[in-house]
Amino acid sequence: LFYSFTGTAFDQTNRLLPGTTVTLTNTSSKAKYEVQTDATGKFEFVGLPPAQYKLETSRLGFGALSEEIRISGNTKRDLRLKVGSLQETLTITDGSVDGYVSVRPDPPVAIRRAQAQLKFAEFAAQAKARCAAGAPGPVGGNILPPAKLLDVKPVYPEHLRLAKIDGVVQMEAVIGTDGTVRDVPVVTGPHPELESAAVDAVRQWLFSPTLLNCEPIPVNMKVSVMFASAQ
Repeated sequence: LFYSFTGTAFDQTNRLLPGTTVTLTNTSSKAKYEVQTDATGKFEFVGLPPAQYKLETSRLGFGALSEEIRISGNTKRDLRLKVGSLQETLTITDGSVDGYVSVRPDPPVAIRRAQAQLKFAEFAAQAKARCAAGAPGPVGGNILPPAKLLDVKPVYPEHLRLAKIDGVVQMEAVIGTDGTVRDVPVVTGPHPELESAAVDAVRQWLFSPTLLNCEPIPVNMKVSVMFASAQ
């Protein structure tokens, strides 16, 4: 006996996602089946032997789904994809970022934040005008990614730098619909003070709105900060 697996791919705003690659891999035989969603977001696999399968999806700008499903009869299931995570990587050395020491110091953070907030308002107004000119239809997947408007660099604590205590702080964060960064848990880190320095900086970042089909959405972000002492 052979079975079918069908469904429709949607994004976070419940709009259709054409051009999404859907893959099934038989976990026993390793046989691989792959289709793409059509113009209405629909996909269809036919002739599947009953088995356990690994289900995976791929679409530019979206995070991948990866899970196991059991096919023991004709199966119908819809898929919902979320916008993928951003990735930010910094290297902090002896008072510099990525080995570059600025001769002219940045203006105070308060001044730069006020300037960034004005830019945020401009971005939001421009996006609203574009969206008003053409309301989104049933097909989705239209992403306007965020741009960093305010960048604050972590400060390498002097006593840790002199003691050659270094390493990578890895964090996960969420950029809210207002462009601010919230929820910055540390995944791994070499020292509590380095972790605190990295988190303090990331919390001050500000981004332009992330839009999906003209709707502001929160987006996940992975941040890696390498504190590198002189050898």
